[in-house]
Amino acid sequence: MLDAVKEKKIGEPVVVKNDLLNAFKHVEPNKIIEKGLFLVIDGIDLAGKDVQGALLLDYFANKLHRNAILTSEPSTSDTGKKIRQIIRQRNSATNGEKPFSPLEVQLMFTIDRGIHVIHEIEPARNEGKDVICIRYRMSTKVYGMSSGIDEAILDLVNSAYPDPSAMFLLDVDVDTALKRFSSRNVERAIFENKEFLENARKLYLRLAGNTKNCFIVETPNKEDYSKVSYEEVAHAKSVLGQAASNLSDDALRSICSVHKRIVDLINTKVLDQSIRR
Repeated sequence: MLDAVKEKKIGEPVVVKNDLLNAFKHVEPNKIIEKGLFLVIDGIDLAGKDVQGALLLDYFANKLHRNAILTSEPSTSDTGKKIRQIIRQRNSATNGEKPFSPLEVQLMFTIDRGIHVIHEIEPARNEGKDVICIRYRMSTKVYGMSSGIDEAILDLVNSAYPDPSAMFLLDVDVDTALKRFSSRNVERAIFENKEFLENARKLYLRLAGNTKNCFIVETPNKEDYSKVSYEEVAHAKSVLGQAASNLSDDALRSICSVHKRIVDLINTKVLDQSIRR
């Protein structure tokens, strides 16, 4: 796929759908493998997606004894890294170059998604591995629509990509997210301001209500996370490593409480054959 993209001249269409179909069909002859789950964790910036992904990967390996991988979008492929570099350079340019338009940004992320699906997500699932992905199509829709792009266009450019087995939307209020920005050494992106995030949160919740197998996981209150045991907090610290070093015990208990809700949904809903695919 990447070679095909490189060989195309500017203005020529890049055919993604045939490559996707080939990726979905690539299973060794005479070898029956149950296709892995495809789970997505999404939400506004600093909703806690990365820590929940790490804890969920640990749960799949050590509790469910299932082979799983953790990945994210934009991808860590050479293409994904190059796209982020190009966007940063253009948006901070001092030579008079205009920043990329919102549509140009989302189209670049969508191209990266195609490569991600073809070369990582679907091959892993076809080998029977479960895939846990941080951010996916709904991120494109939310941040694209928040930037003024028509929803129908975003649906169209993402129409070839597979539906997740389930999605977990981490719903956190914007003030809480912004406090996390101010308390950590986090580089602010072009999307990280209160008005933009408020609108993004509303869009996430609206889209989640119309999305099959999408579960909204709310931020727990103190009464909820006070029930988390010391052993659970200690285990989370060991799994998260350096990422947990600057977190308070209350923050870790909140993270553990969210993790327990996701695990409960997986055991009671996701592993149920009725929504498995």
